[in-house]
Amino acid sequence: MGISDIGNTFMMYLMLRTQYFRELIYNHLGPQNAFSFLCTTGYQFFNDTQKYFIAIIALNRFTVVVLPKLWKNKVCVLVIFAIYTVNIAFNVVIEIVAPSLMRLEEGRLVCRMASQTVYDGHLQFNIYLTISSGVSLCCLYAVIIASLIWNRKKLRGSSVQNTRFYNIEFKLTLCVLFHVFFLAVDAFSTAMMFVIRFKVTYCSNCVDFRECFRNTSLQLSTSSFRIF
Repeated sequence: MGISDIGNTFMMYLMLRTQYFRELIYNHLGPQNAFSFLCTTGYQFFNDTQKYFIAIIALNRFTVVVLPKLWKNKVCVLVIFAIYTVNIAFNVVIEIVAPSLMRLEEGRLVCRMASQTVYDGHLQFNIYLTISSGVSLCCLYAVIIASLIWNRKKLRGSSVQNTRFYNIEFKLTLCVLFHVFFLAVDAFSTAMMFVIRFKVTYCSNCVDFRECFRNTSLQLSTSSFRIF
């Protein structure tokens, strides 16, 4: 998860939002070069992986709180392996079918793909992935929080160990909820910009900026995986 955070931040602020680096690569290596994919499929790989892992962490918290003993050690390893494998294969195939390139549009250097149809389809996929993951995780966390509140009532008069376990799970849930909140804001701003065509770029930039500083909480939530 930390790798996807670093990769996502690097691609976004160095390749997508810094014109100087794109111009440097373009002037030395030309429009079709080995680094063009960094601001197309490379960025999307890290961005999608980040969303997938937030979903997996949230699902882990869901199984611990709502469906105990469902999350097994082998399941955890297989899910992580599947995420990386499928996501890498997906973006590699897209890069082979429609290689990335850099070109000038209205005096500005941008990253595109050889096929505009593939580029638009890839963009649409990531737009709706962001929106659907944000909505799904909000619903998932509504169930988790409701379950925690319900379990709180049952813990009155219970053992100290059960109370301590509840308090730990509640703190971990709030920790991951912090990431889900910004994913939800990202989903909302994405829907407004691309689906409703409303300009909320400033809101999206704020979300991206805040996501750069969530690694401490992210490490805590990642290390909290309970293996049954």
